[in-house]
Amino acid sequence: MNTHLPDKPGTYVLCLSLAQSTQIQIGKLGLFSFSRGFYFYVGSAFGPGGIRARCGHHIKHSSKPRWHIDYLRQHCDLSRILCSTDNQHLEHQWADIISSVNEISAPVNRFGSSDCSCQSHLFFCTDNKIDVVLNTLKTQSTMADIKLTD
Repeated sequence: MNTHLPDKPGTYVLCLSLAQSTQIQIGKLGLFSFSRGFYFYVGSAFGPGGIRARCGHHIKHSSKPRWHIDYLRQHCDLSRILCSTDNQHLEHQWADIISSVNEISAPVNRFGSSDCSCQSHLFFCTDNKIDVVLNTLKTQSTMADIKLTD
């Protein structure tokens, strides 16, 4: 999956699935119950190596978690990544757009958004809505050139 990701800066969405409900300690944020289902995590990669480097970190399980998503990632399968190499920082816009999709909710307030005013950068649904999320982002985002990795 990593070789198909651009090495340019941009915004991404990790598409995750959790096979069974569980409780997970998310760093200093706290202990939370996560339901079996599908999760979407919105992030940005404007540092060295761009999307390929940042998502490369998320593809493998981190032995020393740094970000909130690292704790959840240890329990989830990563199925796809949505990304855009637009120079605009779109993660807040994308989080807002995804939060408006029917049957998608933010399961943990401040998850991945402790440095911004977004409610959360993590979203949950019981059914796989990758296509709905992709189409909604393409129609509502200021950047419609969004790619879906295999």
